[in-house]
Amino acid sequence: MQEGGVAEGKAQPMTVTFMLEAWASRNTELAIRFLMPQESDRTRTAILNCLQEGCENGEDFRRLASRVQAITPVNRKQAVDVAHNVVGAVLSERHYLSVLSAGLTHKKWVCPARPTRELGGHRQAEQRYSRCPCPVEDLFVVNGASLRFPRDYTSGHPEECLGCQCLAIASRL
Repeated sequence: MQEGGVAEGKAQPMTVTFMLEAWASRNTELAIRFLMPQESDRTRTAILNCLQEGCENGEDFRRLASRVQAITPVNRKQAVDVAHNVVGAVLSERHYLSVLSAGLTHKKWVCPARPTRELGGHRQAEQRYSRCPCPVEDLFVVNGASLRFPRDYTSGHPEECLGCQCLAIASRL
């Protein structure tokens, strides 16, 4: 497996610059805005910065949630949800960009074996795309939402992103 997280092809290495682009993306901005609508832009930016720093330091979700709570008065569950959803959005987008740069051609939607929260329609998407993978450039259709990858907040359907633990697996067909 290459450093960029893609098994074959020429994936862009997971450099600090490339990861910073994922943290500064529109997808990440929309994720934090959806998760914390009551917070100011300044507070949301501070949360993103502290989550990014924590990830770069290799911190687990407990520590990331503590970082969120140090900035804004949310309960533990909300802080953990913010950490899981924002980091998941960053990693999903980073993986998608690696797949594009690697020249892989098709992708499948994959659900976790035991999700902590079952999102209706995600299991059906897994069944549909396991039988017929879609081209990497095409959008997944999940519950009527068109998504580039799991946790794609730019789709305008945050209800399909919040709590999603799915993955997009790519290959060359």
